[in-house]
Amino acid sequence: MSRANGIKNLFKIYVVPVLAALLLKSIYATIRWKRDDLKGYLVEDPVICAFWHGRQLMLAPLFAARTQAVPFSMLISSHADGKLIANTISWFGIATIYGSSSKGGAEAFQQLKGSLEHGGSVGITPDGPRGPQYVAKRGAVKLASVTGKKIIPFTYSASSYWQFKSWDSMILPKPFSQGVCLRGEPITVPAALDDDMADALSSELAAALTRLTTEADTFFT
Repeated sequence: MSRANGIKNLFKIYVVPVLAALLLKSIYATIRWKRDDLKGYLVEDPVICAFWHGRQLMLAPLFAARTQAVPFSMLISSHADGKLIANTISWFGIATIYGSSSKGGAEAFQQLKGSLEHGGSVGITPDGPRGPQYVAKRGAVKLASVTGKKIIPFTYSASSYWQFKSWDSMILPKPFSQGVCLRGEPITVPAALDDDMADALSSELAAALTRLTTEADTFFT
């Protein structure tokens, strides 16, 4: 690796997250939240919070502002973009557990399990880290099965936002827009879980997240 590339990577991993966190905090401070289902929630019992990959940006300051009584960790991929996200959310007091379905999954699963068993909530993007978009993998359901914790679907939207041309269609609210953060009904997963049931419950989670996201996106229309 050349020195120029090394400096570029260091800038991306360490400087960009600081700027990104400042941007998110600044935008968050200007949003008028018309509905906030996180307010007063996640203050006692640990749960598995699930949200689409494209709806994670503003959830970082939302979770940080609303869940201080419960430690919160996010499952993040260990690739370069994942480290950028991890370093960004660290500025909101959110810990990172590195892993994905393709790399480090078993170790990450045990860390997620340990976090839940020790009283912390965890956040998972079921269609992350690289899609397919809006297709939920089995991880959240399997984690709920072995820990006995409920899966809670979350999403957010805004009256005005930028949408990136990325695989996940990620959004970022515009300053001074109106916002909405929605929570879906808890999904309970039985301890006895075969592959067919895991697939069915993962599809149920995907459907719940899609309905919730549609509701959020049409809230201001």
